[in-house]
Amino acid sequence: MNTIVQVRPRRRPARRAALAALLALAAAPAAASAEPGPVMTEPLPQRLAAISCLGDPATSVATPVLLVHGTGVTSQENWPSNHQPVLLRRGHAVCTVTMPGFGYVDVQRSAEYVATAIREVHRRAGGRRLSIVGQSQGAFQPVFALRIWPDLAAMVDDLVGLVGAYDRGSTAITAECARPEGCVPAFHQIATGSELLTALARRALPPGPSYTAIGTLADATVTPQPAANEQRGMTSVQIQDLCPGRRMPTGQDHILMAGDAAAFALTTDALGHPGPAVVARADRSACGKLFFDGVDLAAFALVAPAILTRSGTPTREIPPLRCFLRPDCADLDGRGRVLTGATARRARDRVTVTLAAQAPGEIRVLAGTRRVVRRVAPGTRRLTLTVGRAVTRLRIDARPDGYVPWVRERTLRLTSGRPS
Repeated sequence: MNTIVQVRPRRRPARRAALAALLALAAAPAAASAEPGPVMTEPLPQRLAAISCLGDPATSVATPVLLVHGTGVTSQENWPSNHQPVLLRRGHAVCTVTMPGFGYVDVQRSAEYVATAIREVHRRAGGRRLSIVGQSQGAFQPVFALRIWPDLAAMVDDLVGLVGAYDRGSTAITAECARPEGCVPAFHQIATGSELLTALARRALPPGPSYTAIGTLADATVTPQPAANEQRGMTSVQIQDLCPGRRMPTGQDHILMAGDAAAFALTTDALGHPGPAVVARADRSACGKLFFDGVDLAAFALVAPAILTRSGTPTREIPPLRCFLRPDCADLDGRGRVLTGATARRARDRVTVTLAAQAPGEIRVLAGTRRVVRRVAPGTRRLTLTVGRAVTRLRIDARPDGYVPWVRERTLRLTSGRPS
């Protein structure tokens, strides 16, 4: 007869405690925002409805591309006659996003649409990185968004700007806003020396993507060139670096940049190689033509009158800076949270704190008279501190990079042997 002996598994308190800590961290209350960075105020259905894709970002042969239009147009006016069909034929899935009000509105509103589009295209691509090509304000907006929402940079391979207005703004736009009737809100914000550009310039472009700014010395909208095309962290090139003396015979060099053959040669050089565009590597045969192969000139001509005659409603009122652009911002929704979760496990006088961070910044743990400050990056981090037996609670303050005030994000109750 066989005798069945029941063997009790050995207890592994340390492993069980660690597992409990991780489970508790996963179950910790979610922050007010499900995504890193400032909470968005534009309705999510409207932001998602502004996105359109041709091709499947998850299966396209080449990197998915997000196109961002300029001021005074829609995505359907800016791209279908030029970049959209040509990039599609080259194996890219091509997505577009349309900013509200032809881009004339507060650029802080429009930035939410661009940031949402980056996240959504990245999601549709199954986590593949995407590339971004933007014209005019469409070049400025991704550069803006990547400095505000800390998760975006890891989603982007290349960012290529065509005739963009960056931190230096535009003196031509400044002159337009000096008229008695003023100018549209977006122009107030990208005029040289504006409060918004001054605040934005305090933030460096995040590492990760390859950044290329493509300008033209003949630009009469973003001025002066080449200085206005220079942005800290971006490689700045002019189409005249590839094709000396180049300009459009119509004088509309800024608007026609979407179809310019030299600009497209530099763009595709950036998209097709690691790093930013390299003039010496770009296709110089583009210098022999005004528009790149595949541009639908008839369609381009049809939208030109609307682009040249449309204008927004001028105003003297300048949109106020939102909290996320002010270093003194202390509003958790306005600037975004550092932590998504935290647990504390006590073993006598030693406390192990496990932190889940979604944004880079600093955390400050206060326990009785103890105060510990540490830098954190997105991910999980543990720290251990010694506290007195009388201490029953921990307070965790945090501040994301770029902000001065500490704000309480978590309060944890200390219990022996198990996470709080």
